[in-house]
Amino acid sequence: MTRPLEASPRRGRHNVVLTAAIAGLGGCFSARGGAYWIHAAMGPSTRWFCWKFVPETQGKHPADIQAIFQARADTDT
Repeated sequence: MTRPLEASPRRGRHNVVLTAAIAGLGGCFSARGGAYWIHAAMGPSTRWFCWKFVPETQGKHPADIQAIFQARADTDT
């Protein structure tokens, strides 16, 4: 059984920023179906980002996953 997402103040701030950003784009995409095309463009770009930057974690132990992210954090500094 999965746990429901917990509400956090950080998530609320992100929602406000996202809503404001999308509302600001309303005039740019006044053609019919503009929101659809924005959503359609974000799907492939998100898929590419996850493929490129998010490591595979299936079948790995939490300690192994933590080591992957720790190694990445050490190389960034």
